[in-house]
Order: sequence, then C-alpha cells, then structure tokens
Amino acid sequence: MRHRTLGCASSLVLCCLGWSCGLAARASADEPWHAGFLFDQFSLTLDAGTRTEALGPFYYDQERESEQVFAVPPLFSHTTDEATDSEEFDFIYPLLTYDRFGSEYRWQLIQLLSVSGGQTQSSVPKTRFTLFPLYFQQRSPDASLNYTALLPFYGHIRQRLFRDDIFFVMLPFYIQTRKRDVVTYNCPYPFFNLRYGNSLHGWQFWPLVGQEHKDVSTLTNGFGEVEIVGGHDKFFALWPFFFNQTLGI
Repeated sequence: MRHRTLGCASSLVLCCLGWSCGLAARASADEPWHAGFLFDQFSLTLDAGTRTEALGPFYYDQERESEQVFAVPPLFSHTTDEATDSEEFDFIYPLLTYDRFGSEYRWQLIQLLSVSGGQTQSSVPKTRFTLFPLYFQQRSPDASLNYTALLPFYGHIRQRLFRDDIFFVMLPFYIQTRKRDVVTYNCPYPFFNLRYGNSLHGWQFWPLVGQEHKDVSTLTNGFGEVEIVGGHDKFFALWPFFFNQTLGI
C-alpha cells in the first residue's frame, strides 16, 4: 500500500510539472499566466527581465538582461551570462559543480576531486588535477609551471594553499614554504622552524620559545613608488603564556 501511495504521489508531481512546463510554453507565446504556486510568470522589479516559477520552489526559469537561469531545486541549476562569457552548473550542490569564465573552467566533485584548466591572465594555459588532500598536479606548456605532489611522501606545489611555493618530504618531517619573499623551513612541522626574508630572520621551537626580527626595509608598490616598510621584534616563551612584540619600528 505504501509503494502504491508513493507511486501515485510521484505520478502527480510529474503530471503537475509537465502541465506547468506546458503553461510556460503557452505563456511565453501569449500573455503571462498566474496560477498560484502551480505556475506563475511575472516581470522582474529591479531589472529588465521575466521569471517563471512552478510547483512552489521546485522549478524556476529566469531571464535578466544577458543572464539566463534554469533550475529544478534542489537537483540542479544552470546559469549562463553572455555579457561576461560565463557559465555555472550545479547538480545536487555541492555534489557536482562546474564553473567557466571565458576559457577558464573548473569541474569539482564533493569539493574533493577537481579538474580545472584554461588560459589565465598570464596567457599561459594550465591544467590542474586535484584529489584533495592527497594528490596535486599541474601541467602547462611552460615546464617551469609543472608540479606533482603526493601527500605525505613527496611533492612540490605552486600557487596553492595560500603559498607561492610548497616543497615537502615525508610530511610533516620536512616542509619548505614561500610566501612572497619570506621562506620558512619546518623540520618537523610545526615544532621547529627557521624563517628568512627581506631583512627578516627568525626561529622557533614551539611551544617553548621563539623569536623573530625584521629591519626597516623598502618595497616598490604597483605604481612604481618606493615605500618604507617598518620592522618588528617578536618573542614568545611557553606559548600561549608569554608574548613580547614591538611592531612598526
């Protein structure tokens, strides 16, 4: 009896959806239709365009200037924008997602398995494959941009995980990272590290003791102007119980 009831309910939903789609086609050809939660078509108030809804929140179709959206929540949605040459597709979000902007694209499965590629602002095409957090790979015609990393054994990663460069061997026993001019050596991570950079040097044996010093230095900003960067002194002992920091020297 239960299976028969579910089957009848499913048939009713499909029939309503088919009827609503039929109304959508007819409404687009004639005048807008208004049938409560079953079907409604109306003009947008803040932008030029129209929106069609059916079966309450389970179907909508919207056109706004150069953007078009078609969705059957929570199963999938598809958005395109000709003005920005972009496209977005979500299937049972976040199970499967696809995003494209110009020639750049990204497929992602459960935020763990991803494939991306295209030509970036540097005009160099790149293709990335990631099985997070175990495997990272990038390939490009420019061999200097290639990298491969297999955690925790060995690898080299560029422009990922908030760092410009990451190199590791048998993580966490040895890892070297670089962010702009600052290079940090950890052996093992996170207990002992050495840091070197532009007028900067420091070390720590966490959580017992650590110190870092940076002299006053200069840098050239995006306008080609030279700016002064203040120095600092940092010291800690028995973290988190004692800190002594002097910034902006």
